[in-house]
Amino acid sequence: MTIEARGGHGGYMEHADTEDQPLLKKEDLIGRIRTSLGGRAAELVYYGAADGVSTGASGDLQNATQIARAMICSYGMDETIGLMTLTPEEAQKGPMAAVVNERINAVLRDEMARTVELIQSGREKIDRLVERLMEKNKLTKEEIEEILKD
Repeated sequence: MTIEARGGHGGYMEHADTEDQPLLKKEDLIGRIRTSLGGRAAELVYYGAADGVSTGASGDLQNATQIARAMICSYGMDETIGLMTLTPEEAQKGPMAAVVNERINAVLRDEMARTVELIQSGREKIDRLVERLMEKNKLTKEEIEEILKD
């Protein structure tokens, strides 16, 4: 994790490579959505909805949306859509488009609410991470784990 600016971003978190993981469970995908929503959720918790929301989370929001769309349209992980799969065209232009978009938004809303709760409950640890990042500019996985374990 770093607060060093790169490529127009004020800082970023690099995810461990999990591409070689053959199968992902729903809880894994939900975890990835929450991770992607973490930056925006932190802005809401720390700065409020009125003044704190920035454009910094746009890539993360796109990622969360793609994961939610795949869960709903490709993996049969939505109770409303069920087990059928939808092509991108069916999901975006067909009669199911409105339903798909509502289901994607529902997943994102629910996971944003849960992510905000997690940040609120872990704010003390997050504050320690922030302090350390301000001192060092970047932290390794091991350093993050050490800070969070206390």
